[in-house]
Amino acid sequence: MAINVHVLGADEIIKALTNKDILSNVNKELSKLAIKMANRAKKATVVDTGRLRASIATQISDLSAEIGTNVEYAPFVEFGTSKMEARHLEGSSKVLGEGMFTFAANNSQEDIDKFSDEMGKIMSDRWPK
Repeated sequence: MAINVHVLGADEIIKALTNKDILSNVNKELSKLAIKMANRAKKATVVDTGRLRASIATQISDLSAEIGTNVEYAPFVEFGTSKMEARHLEGSSKVLGEGMFTFAANNSQEDIDKFSDEMGKIMSDRWPK
C-alpha cells in the first residue's frame, strides 16, 4: 500500500535536463515533499502497537517518490472493511471514514504548492524567460 508522487512529463524533463545539479535539486525538493507527507501520514495513523506507524517510509528515485508501508493490515485501516470503517487520527481524536494516507494526501496541498513553486524556480534557472 502506497501513495505515489510522480512529476508529470518526467520523461521529457529527464531528457531535457543535462545539468545534473538541476535534477539533484528537483529530487531534493521531491524528497522534502515526500517526507512531509509521510510524517503527516504517521501522525494520522491510529496506534495500537505502533507497528503500522513505524513502518511508514519513503522511497525516492529520479523524479518519483513513494510513501507506503509493507504491513499487511494497512489496507484495512486505510480503506476499512465490512465491519470496520477506515480511520485516522486528528490530534488525539479518532476520525472515521478516511485512512491515514488519504488524510495525508488530502491535507498536503500547501506543501504541494510550495513544491510546485520550487520546481518553477529550479526550471527557470535552466530555461530563462
